Amino acid sequence: MFKKNLTITTLSNLKNSESRNIRQTCRDALSNNEYEFPGSQVKQTTFESTVANGVIYTDSNNVPIWFKQKYSNTIVPTVYTAWEYPNNIPIIRTHDFIIETKIFNGANLMIPGTVGPHDERLKPGKICGIASTKVPGTILAIGLCTFDMSTVDTPLGKTGVAVEVLHWYSDELTNIFKIKLNPPTIMNTSNLKTLESMTQESMTQEISEAESEVKPDAPFNDTFTSNADDLAETLEQLRVEDIDNFLTQSLYYTITQETSLQLPIISSTFVSGYLMKNLPNVDHNQVNIKKSSWKKTAKFLKHFEKEGFLKLKGKGDDLTITGFNKEKPQLKTFVPYRIGKPAGALPSKDKQDNKNFLKVVTLYSPKKKNDSCWTALGLTSKSYFTSAEITSAIQGYIAKKNLANPKDKAKISMDDVLFDLVITNNKANANRNIMRSQVVEPVLVNNFLLYHQLFTHDNISLSKHPKKGSPPTVKMVTEKVKRGKVITRVSNFEVFNIDAKDMSNELKVLCSGSTSIEELPNGSEVQVQGPHGDIVMEYFEKHGIPRKWFDYTNKVKPKKRRS
Repeated sequence: MFKKNLTITTLSNLKNSESRNIRQTCRDALSNNEYEFPGSQVKQTTFESTVANGVIYTDSNNVPIWFKQKYSNTIVPTVYTAWEYPNNIPIIRTHDFIIETKIFNGANLMIPGTVGPHDERLKPGKICGIASTKVPGTILAIGLCTFDMSTVDTPLGKTGVAVEVLHWYSDELTNIFKIKLNPPTIMNTSNLKTLESMTQESMTQEISEAESEVKPDAPFNDTFTSNADDLAETLEQLRVEDIDNFLTQSLYYTITQETSLQLPIISSTFVSGYLMKNLPNVDHNQVNIKKSSWKKTAKFLKHFEKEGFLKLKGKGDDLTITGFNKEKPQLKTFVPYRIGKPAGALPSKDKQDNKNFLKVVTLYSPKKKNDSCWTALGLTSKSYFTSAEITSAIQGYIAKKNLANPKDKAKISMDDVLFDLVITNNKANANRNIMRSQVVEPVLVNNFLLYHQLFTHDNISLSKHPKKGSPPTVKMVTEKVKRGKVITRVSNFEVFNIDAKDMSNELKVLCSGSTSIEELPNGSEVQVQGPHGDIVMEYFEKHGIPRKWFDYTNKVKPKKRRS
């Protein structure tokens, strides 16, 4: 709810009578009749985001403590209230990586990502907290339970949403109020040791069940590949050995099956363009080099160079693959498998459905002069018009005033109104007879200011008012920098509500290379190591920005192939 584009009004103090009523509602939500607001004064403000609006209540220090959506009867505690009353809110646990990569990015908590045993109070519609298995008493997100989790003994084989997440620690609500509070690391919960024991017992049981289905020493075949979806959904099954195995098999597949791969190739392009692409049907956020035993691309490649599979050139992290040894026994006996698309992957370019792309509407606003002309044309009802509306008004005016040439309807004779709009210079010598098709363009250029407005695929505007100028484009340059390194610079993306930090983190995974953020006078610039123009554009396509909205310059000339 508070992911992006949150706006609030000025805070105001609650009256005593209102404060008492809200306090009783909060007590009912917590099932705690002893609950009291922190401090002596409670404030309120209204909020609006891209997905909801409502009311936020804060304490005297402007720390948000409760919020309520418009038209909803449910008042919801913030994580700051939950930290003070953890025993009054049922908690559902999940793994750290799910919280960091999913929950903190605005996703709901899915049933396969939960870890039992579950609180009996976790019923549909119940307010609940989300905590990690490492600190099971510290609530990091708040939401509404959508499934009777008390009936779920194990997430294996289950699908669906467990919790609809409404608010989480470090979301836009935290940022807009500039909260500096950190989650408590030690909770004074009497049953914490029991809870940790039950969680560990549950995890051990689930991992044992998973190991009985997928044996780590079994050969990588179709049966193993068919289990990849289950492993991706319930990552508690995946051990480091499993991730290593996925990556090893993908390397074998790349060496033996990729006929289009040309050597030499830099390491980041090899990993992002081939190694990750040739994985089975698993989520790349869950199966990647960073989660393997190697941790870094350079260590992964050097390991297989030592094993005799690869030939490398370069030092440190700047490596280039120069050759393969296809005579290795593992490669000669390798059986290809069916590769899959990662969770969230885009379809091929020729099959992409553009129904989720953003839409841009070009608008024109009349200049303040010529007010009488706009009245005559009937263009006074609003501030912005489309070119079609202006064209229709001009053609209607021509018909109403009988300005068309009786012998040739394609020509008109301009009256004073159209003449003043079309002709701006040297009027004394200008000809009033003109082709009908030549009227609209000079009227737009001479008398209107250009604006644009962006909309989502379901017609939600990204800005409250149209913005002046032509529709924006994403600026991207691929170029060489010092020591021959190649980087891809991306800027002017924030106008599309793309967050620089989120983009940098996701491209780091997609491109399997380092990323950085540079602050420019007009916004942020994300830099990605390597020539990753196509991957960056695919990332933007996933977020609704088509390729035609890119201003892309590739300054790196491809190497000539030796004859």
